[in-house]
Amino acid sequence: MLKLKYLLIIISIVFISDLAFMANDLQAGTSLEESFKTSLNTTAQQTGHARADGSAAYFGSKDPVQIVGAVIKILLSFLGVIFLVLLIYGGYLWMTARGEEALAKKAKDIIKNAIIGLVIVLAAYAITNFVMENIWVAT
Repeated sequence: MLKLKYLLIIISIVFISDLAFMANDLQAGTSLEESFKTSLNTTAQQTGHARADGSAAYFGSKDPVQIVGAVIKILLSFLGVIFLVLLIYGGYLWMTARGEEALAKKAKDIIKNAIIGLVIVLAAYAITNFVMENIWVAT
């Protein structure tokens, strides 16, 4: 019951803080939906995921090289999310092990394997990027 109470408090704080960020748009007479879309579009433009006209920056081109590059960026972003989830899960297991060696070892293995996987993926990306840049420059 106590965990549910804390969860509701956290959700309420997040919701209220989101409304505080959109308060200026709401005072200007825009709807909550328009304010939310405007905030998302602004964030997407600032991170390079959308153009100023609102179209997607990744697949707006017909050039296969840019499309493959966009797919690789999306996959690497997805792998980063998986890495973060594995780290959080491993940390949670480790914190809740309560002295159980088997559970602590499992948590350490999850964290270690997640880090090794991230290093392998980043190394593969770095090598591929280096080779491809040198091939394009050489031609």
